Amino acid sequence: MKEISEIVAAMDALEALIAAFEQHNRCASQKSEWANRTALAIEPTKWTRKIEAALDKPDELNALRIQYDECVLTFVSSILQYEHERRQVMDTISPMCDGIKALVKLLDSPEARALSKHLVPAIKSLVLRASAAHRAPRAECEVRAMDALADRSREYGVLVSSFGVLTTELRRVNIHSPQYSTGLVTGRDVQPQFSRDVDMSKVQVVYSSQKRRELGHSRDVDLRNVFVVPFVDCLNSQHPHSAALVQAYATVDAALEKVRNFVKNLRGDHNGSVNERQHASRMLDLLHGAPQGCGGNIDSQVNAQNQRRLEYEMLRIQIVAAMDELQTAYNGLVVTLVKAADETATLLAETQANGRTTVDRKDAVRAAMNNCLAVDVYLRRVGREIAELQNGRTRDLTLGNGAAALDASYEEVAKQYRY
Repeated sequence: MKEISEIVAAMDALEALIAAFEQHNRCASQKSEWANRTALAIEPTKWTRKIEAALDKPDELNALRIQYDECVLTFVSSILQYEHERRQVMDTISPMCDGIKALVKLLDSPEARALSKHLVPAIKSLVLRASAAHRAPRAECEVRAMDALADRSREYGVLVSSFGVLTTELRRVNIHSPQYSTGLVTGRDVQPQFSRDVDMSKVQVVYSSQKRRELGHSRDVDLRNVFVVPFVDCLNSQHPHSAALVQAYATVDAALEKVRNFVKNLRGDHNGSVNERQHASRMLDLLHGAPQGCGGNIDSQVNAQNQRRLEYEMLRIQIVAAMDELQTAYNGLVVTLVKAADETATLLAETQANGRTTVDRKDAVRAAMNNCLAVDVYLRRVGREIAELQNGRTRDLTLGNGAAALDASYEEVAKQYRY
């Protein structure tokens, strides 16, 4: 007879598998829809008339090439994310089936008669839920990743060429003193033949309103819409920097969100200001014989101002500390990207040299190249946000009075704990 603890552990394991399956199946369904939409955006027949209309206009052809290749990079991210979630779904199916079989076998055995009257229906209920999950329809993308990103496909070629340009640019980064560009990535940084007047954030195509309607340019087109995807390493070799890149990206993103939350709190308190200059103006008015002002005597006004200074300074210090943490994580991400790109370039060369490369190595190099491109643009965007935060949100609006209020409040509290 199995111990009750063993049966409960088996039930808990099956519960966890059901939850994992439902989560990954839901994510796979969402990623499948996204992958299908991005695949539709690069459907060749959708571009034929646009290209034909621009055959004698080199600038328009360049703009179209930018738009198409950027749509391809988004497609690559979407198909890689879908494929990862699909694998996670498939990885839960077999163990979930085994868990169901084990519990059914237990209930079919004579030992089931010794189980408590409450445990048997609980097991039956769990089996029914697990069976429903096991037989649930699974979302399938219309595009298979292996077909879409085959070595000879146009999409794979765009990914490889874009990554190649990035590796050239990264050789200029000094990893001992990480200084990453916060400027916009020009089109030529993505591919050398792109128009010089195209930046990363927008494709500026100057057409007449009629021409824009003909070519389908109803609005500016966002560039480099690439997303970090989970990295699963090869079975027969290790690529630690590519794996570390995903973790370093998550660390920066969490640190950035922490700073944003502190800034939000600061804005919510006194609207991010302690009205120091307004208070100073009142003090000067008082110096020249003005009444003590509304709301009571001058002492209460000063005390209220000192309290605002204290609260503001405590919030500001949180931002300063969080900004230091963010900057450290950001610098670490720069270093990791340089190492990951070099590692990925080596892996890419190996796969290109070996015509019979395994599927897992091809999957790994695709995800690694995608992630390097995604982190590159992420660093540039975050770098600009860090610069704005440093210029605007760490500046002391109390002009040093907040620090004085903090020191005074600290001394008042600390003397109660001194012996």
